Amino acid sequence: MNLATHAAAAFAVVAAVGFQSAPRPKPDCGASFAGFDSRAQVELIARLPISSAYPVGLEVTPSGPVVASRSMLFGVVGTDQLVTIPFEQAVSAIAVDADDRLVLQTDRGIVAVTRAGPQPLKAWGDGVHGVVVNSGQRQFIEAISADGVTRFVARTPESAATFGLAEIDGVFRAASWDASGLTAVVGTKLIRWTQGTNTLERIASDEGLKEASGVCTLGLDRTVVTLRTSTLLFTRTSMVVIAAVGGLCRVRDGHLYVFDGRLQRLWRLNDLSRLGDPEKDLARAKELVVLSVTQDRPFRETPEFGEAVRLVGCAKATEMATTLEK
Repeated sequence: MNLATHAAAAFAVVAAVGFQSAPRPKPDCGASFAGFDSRAQVELIARLPISSAYPVGLEVTPSGPVVASRSMLFGVVGTDQLVTIPFEQAVSAIAVDADDRLVLQTDRGIVAVTRAGPQPLKAWGDGVHGVVVNSGQRQFIEAISADGVTRFVARTPESAATFGLAEIDGVFRAASWDASGLTAVVGTKLIRWTQGTNTLERIASDEGLKEASGVCTLGLDRTVVTLRTSTLLFTRTSMVVIAAVGGLCRVRDGHLYVFDGRLQRLWRLNDLSRLGDPEKDLARAKELVVLSVTQDRPFRETPEFGEAVRLVGCAKATEMATTLEK
């Protein structure tokens, strides 16, 4: 699958997808798609101060989601309470351990956030050389990039020993490690290892994946990749842009959380089961085109047509609309 070509056909503004290799869209592709796929249930659950530094991590604890910048933690408690915690150590990544404790990777080592304050994981000492990843599992995953190769190793909080999992050509971009397994973007490849199997599966390969800033899984056959300004949903048969925002993502209890560092906003998405199925996407595009041609303005100027273009491409959406107008 050529993601750059697909994105150019499906998206009215290629810059929102972020694939540098994609050609500029033709001007008759209609209004730019903005926001989220209209089939998803979307909740804006937090607005961070616009002056906040760009985030380095997003995780979801039982108490709620946490966004980290280099010097600050932002936690969402309940439905709308935003708690801000300054942190004196420079944070580069965050994780959640099997006890649902927040774990921070800092310039002074790895620390767990407890009621008594930050507690270092002493067993690891200064033996961490990559990015630590975890979303609630007993073991942590460390991604170590060097000389154009990324190694994934597993480690427990009690020991400095590591266990090698995989070695992949390419620079590490993003990863998630949860009950479903390991999903990562390395170089131009989107890969997944499902717990309980011996197979490392390559889901997609494209130059556009070099722009990935986050990745997470919605199930065995559904993977989300966030770029800086867009969110993509991969299935075994398709790739579709589901949002014109991006940044970081995590999944907990079936909810997809997306934090856009440019806008400093955190969303929770639900009811995504209808997205990413080519037949359902085509049916939805037809519904949107019907709505676009029944308005008192040219169909290309309607947001419905812009969303249809995202689902089936400019040529197909235009063909549908011109046929209905005859």
